[in-house]
Amino acid sequence: VKKNKYLNSLKMNSSCLNQKVFKSMICSDLLIDLSLRAVDFTEIKVDKDCFDRKKTFQFLDLSECKFNDEFLDYFLTDLKAKKLNLEYFPDFQHLIKILDQESLHLSTEFLSLSGNSLYVDLYISVSRFKVLKRLKLSHMNYMICNDFHPKFAFKHQLNAIDLSKNRLNKDSMIFLHQFNNLKELNLSNCNLETGYMEILFTEHLSNSLVELNISGNSFVSSDFFKIVYLKNLIRLTVSFDNQVFLNLEDKYDIWKFKKLRTLILVQTNIEDLLYKSVMTIKDIKIIEFQNCKFEDDVLSKNNNLNPISVENIILINTKISNDDINVLRKFKINGINVSIK
Repeated sequence: VKKNKYLNSLKMNSSCLNQKVFKSMICSDLLIDLSLRAVDFTEIKVDKDCFDRKKTFQFLDLSECKFNDEFLDYFLTDLKAKKLNLEYFPDFQHLIKILDQESLHLSTEFLSLSGNSLYVDLYISVSRFKVLKRLKLSHMNYMICNDFHPKFAFKHQLNAIDLSKNRLNKDSMIFLHQFNNLKELNLSNCNLETGYMEILFTEHLSNSLVELNISGNSFVSSDFFKIVYLKNLIRLTVSFDNQVFLNLEDKYDIWKFKKLRTLILVQTNIEDLLYKSVMTIKDIKIIEFQNCKFEDDVLSKNNNLNPISVENIILINTKISNDDINVLRKFKINGINVSIK
């Protein structure tokens, strides 16, 4: 097998590799994007010539990989990756060894560890990264208890964190207070108890958050009033129980966001009251409904309602009557883009 000296991107997920194929691919000095997800390296020998190759990547995915000692050593020597995926790793100790490289601490800006267990060792390893901007810790098998919150070396750099599909409570979210420049936060489907929004209502987070996803969690009126005071929030993804609106005194003037432009409703029953309040949000541009259900003829009953600022309405896997679809067609005539998927 001839060496490919000009290869810059390689994706061989779940492939059966041998020594010759690997050497021909990996020895290209131009290779910067490498995805080897779910490859079993346990029976492959490493050509020592490959160790001299400069191991610097823009993107590297080693998720679900199994290594023998030789191949593990290959990925333990001066490895650098701007975007690094190490999801669902089968050997926890191998994962820790890879993460403990200083070369990664100084080069990795995006790190995904979804599907692993966040034990103390992993928590400490992650805390040592210095230039991390985006961190994904979704669907973790285990997340460390509430009494351990190390200081993160990247606390001033982190812009986005994804904690979706974990079992969290208010105490386990306190570590978020370290990040004073966090712009995107995903807490969807975290089984959060009511009142969790008070954790986000700190000076840093209330000023920095631009995108927030809290869909799939319990939500009460007090949580809603906390959200509206996130000063710079532009994009909100949320699931509503209509009972939230029934308990509010002023049902039409509750969306007091200053900068909100995109609202995404997930798994929500769209009743008359909710529809009216959503469609009249000041300066809203995009409203998206995902896996929602419209009460029969909600739009038809409110045919005279004029969504002044709305530019795009998107329905994804959402149940809606034919009469209401006809109302959406009229929105198109008025210059509103409507997309039904």
